[in-house]
Amino acid sequence: MWRERIGFARLTIEHRYPIVPFAAVGVDDMVDVIVDQNTPIYGRLARGYEKLMGFPTPPIVRGVGLTPIPRLDRLYFWFGEPIDSRRFGSRFDDTAAARALRDEVKGAILTGIQFLRQERDQDPNRGLTSRLLHRVE
Repeated sequence: MWRERIGFARLTIEHRYPIVPFAAVGVDDMVDVIVDQNTPIYGRLARGYEKLMGFPTPPIVRGVGLTPIPRLDRLYFWFGEPIDSRRFGSRFDDTAAARALRDEVKGAILTGIQFLRQERDQDPNRGLTSRLLHRVE
């Protein structure tokens, strides 16, 4: 997903903004992807449809039972410490500086995702049933 994208880092350096890393976990637990663009036959059809219509074909998903309605799973969010871009000065045209900032942000976000996955795995009230039965005392 990150590939060589550094535009956000260049803008941040140019305007001297801080970046607040953010991570979220749990949305991927709400539905199961049955068929998507990576499925051989559907993928070819979806790419043709997108080329013809100009917008992508959504995946086929299963949520509650056999419906596409998302399950009511718990979501987890994390905000990291702000990353100061001012240390790069006015080097927004410097690809190495933009990559360094992008990699720092990426590392922080991956750390946040790992933290949230551990929290989710240890959460005794992760499921809807346990949350509904849980009494606050």
